[in-house]
Amino acid sequence: RRRNAAVRRRRRGGYGSCSRGSGCYAHLQATRPQTLSYALTDSPVGQLAWIVEKFKDWTDPAAALLEDAVEKGLILTDVSLYWLTSTAGSSARSYCESVELWSQLPERSPVPTGVAVFPGDLTVRALAERDNTVIHWSEFGRGGHFAALEAPDLLVQDIRVFFRKLRPVAAGPEGGGRADEGSSSTAVTDGTTALGQSADAANSPSTQREEALATLYAEVLGVDEVGRDDGFFSLGGHSQLAIRLVVRIRSRLGVKVAVGDVFDCPSVAALAERLADAEASGPGLRPMPRGTAAGR
Repeated sequence: RRRNAAVRRRRRGGYGSCSRGSGCYAHLQATRPQTLSYALTDSPVGQLAWIVEKFKDWTDPAAALLEDAVEKGLILTDVSLYWLTSTAGSSARSYCESVELWSQLPERSPVPTGVAVFPGDLTVRALAERDNTVIHWSEFGRGGHFAALEAPDLLVQDIRVFFRKLRPVAAGPEGGGRADEGSSSTAVTDGTTALGQSADAANSPSTQREEALATLYAEVLGVDEVGRDDGFFSLGGHSQLAIRLVVRIRSRLGVKVAVGDVFDCPSVAALAERLADAEASGPGLRPMPRGTAAGR
């Protein structure tokens, strides 16, 4: 109890430190978004420094180096998305356009809400419950503000547990009903793997292409097994991992594929069908044996 009280005091104190120091980034974007936009769009080093600083401040406090918390390639991909699309300005303007709401007490939302608190977060439960209908609360010992990049396994599992509280379940011997927190935990540990993958044999890849894609999905997502109906994003994927998946598909399978295809067809079966249609409409890329020179 004393430990929990100390954590609450630290988090409340953090709000003040944000407004005095590290929170200045929000004030700058809210008051001078266009000036900042010119600086970040003109300089890739400036864009890199602007984003990496926050990665360093907000990732897992236990990580000695930033790349210990988030893989360096993911950080560079994130920065590149802003730099190549020149969207530093539009992202900053969202602060400017909402600044008037910062001092207003929001109406309490009736929407069922789940909260996941990772190390370094300043979320205070009393304040969260004041403004939201919180039905699920979790606190974790690793990860940080960028939970999807730092601890995707914890975040995905927690999201699944949260939604099982809201989703009807099939009727069982006792007449069925809605899933409660206890049955959610059982489903996560007994009915599925840690990421909720189905163990049903009907979900196994049924073609050679599906097997190859399932293998690449598992490699990129860092899971043991992927079924034909499992979705890339429902297993913890995101846009940066989708880029990595596309690169591996082109390299290993020698077929044309775009990131948009992964978003349109996130399951293994759907993406396999999309690739088959693309091959049928025209010649695709051909795999090149390792060690051979291009053009030979």
